[in-house]
Amino acid sequence: MSTASQWLLLLRVHARMAGVKATHSVKNARLMTATILLFLLAYTLSAYWLFSEGLAYVARLPGAGALLSLGAKHRVCGGHCPTSRHSAQCAADTRETADGTAGG
Repeated sequence: MSTASQWLLLLRVHARMAGVKATHSVKNARLMTATILLFLLAYTLSAYWLFSEGLAYVARLPGAGALLSLGAKHRVCGGHCPTSRHSAQCAADTRETADGTAGG
């Protein structure tokens, strides 16, 4: 038995144990399970909201906001976006930056 197959066996055993424990918890402690799931959902939504508000704040900074926003946009698409929805905007920003004008 190779090392990889041993790790896969161990992973399958732990996954099965986690599934059995989760099923048992849902059947016997519905309120606790609902509370935990509600907390995780609220935590995820609030984290998304806080992160988007932070990015919007950075984008509104005078002077550096446009520079930081442009840099973040091009880090996501790598400076070229042939298949994305905003490829025309990225191309326009790249042309403006190459001309020495501010992109945005």
